[in-house]
Amino acid sequence: MAAPGSVGMNAAKLDQIEQLVLADIADKKLPGAVVIVGRKGKIVYRKAFGNRSLVPTVEKMTVDTIFDVASLTKPVATATSIMILIEQGKLRLNDTVGKFIPEIDDESAKRVTILQLLTHTSGYRPDFDLGEKWTGRDGMLAALKKEKLRARRGRGLFIRILGSLCWGDYRSRRLFVWKASTSRIARFRSSEC
Repeated sequence: MAAPGSVGMNAAKLDQIEQLVLADIADKKLPGAVVIVGRKGKIVYRKAFGNRSLVPTVEKMTVDTIFDVASLTKPVATATSIMILIEQGKLRLNDTVGKFIPEIDDESAKRVTILQLLTHTSGYRPDFDLGEKWTGRDGMLAALKKEKLRARRGRGLFIRILGSLCWGDYRSRRLFVWKASTSRIARFRSSEC
């Protein structure tokens, strides 16, 4: 790490970060945080605070903790990738889940459209059962097959599952984007976004 003064920063001001973060942890506004401050291409402050997990076990935060930014992934990565695929003619808003995931047994679920997924009107609940652990494409498919529509199409939410379908567990190929683009998602994102 560089000395804050070497890049024109005030070390005393940076020292105030710890007190602010610890106060928010004490007030239960957040379980933990990682703060990294850089300037002119140099890191001048890097520190982990609190915990990265509270349930089912408490795990201390580390400076190399990888955060799930799913709330940003939906509008920034998923929707952007889908729009790029639409622009390329590889995907249409009225394409159905069944076109990309024929393994789904529920005929009504197969008729859910990309537009309904993007507008939270597919009829699915907002998320998979978070108590059930799964990884990779096969695990996601098994979990998706168990999911039932909770409302008529045109109502309900599915955007979180859409994010999982498109981005899954960051090591496997993603369904809609992968099947539509026929490339690994990392290559798609770096070459197209």
